[in-house]
Amino acid sequence: MTPNKKKSKLKTEEPPSDRYTLTINKEQACVIREALEVYSRLKHGQISELRNLFMDRWCAPDSPFNWSTEPLLDSLKAVIFPDLEKNASYGVGNKVYPESTVAWDIMQVLRHRLAWDRLRAEGQDQPEYWGVQYNVPMRFGSEPLAEIKVEKVSKETDQGMA
Repeated sequence: MTPNKKKSKLKTEEPPSDRYTLTINKEQACVIREALEVYSRLKHGQISELRNLFMDRWCAPDSPFNWSTEPLLDSLKAVIFPDLEKNASYGVGNKVYPESTVAWDIMQVLRHRLAWDRLRAEGQDQPEYWGVQYNVPMRFGSEPLAEIKVEKVSKETDQGMA
């Protein structure tokens, strides 16, 4: 008879996952940053982000659209997130949708890089007003923070990347 082995309660170390490299330009980085932020906010329960995302396409700032969507968005939130109050969200670092926090972390890395690049392009070393985009990204999720490097590309070597 073989002795019963107790399973260790300690989590075994998994081998590191593969690394992927994605080569994108500044405009693509901006789109990815916005997409990750919207995805993360929606998964956190911030359904009103839908209105914010499309407001510029559907109406002028003083249009009734701004308020006519409130009951619809409130109802949608109540169906998808019945455990959340009207103005509540799970927040960054939640365990309900951990992928939303991974998306938030990647967004922070892109936001940080784009903010400093924009500042330097304007000939400044420091921002006039300090905002979160200039802070070093803080890891909230289970994955390591993404790394971003800027590679200068000349027009002669550019093959579709602006």
